[in-house]
Amino acid sequence: MTIPREAAPQIVRVCEYSLVLATSIPCTYDGPYNGKSLANGVVVSADSSPALTFVCPPALDHNERGGNFSLYFAPLLPEDSLAPVNVKIS
Repeated sequence: MTIPREAAPQIVRVCEYSLVLATSIPCTYDGPYNGKSLANGVVVSADSSPALTFVCPPALDHNERGGNFSLYFAPLLPEDSLAPVNVKIS
């Protein structure tokens, strides 16, 4: 993952996605009231490339087949601006 050189550090959070609801499932860093995130990371520079490793969500039933996830992005600090994050999924 990378960000533009002039960008402030950005947080990346991986959450579950529901096919039935056709939307992301909100999650927090460590629960307990929303779902717990699958992974979290901070991209601090254009040269950094942290890897986030996580297990895709399992199937819940025949409608929710599992394997779907969503990505959330935000600046690390409240006074910073949101910046684009380049993500490579493999």
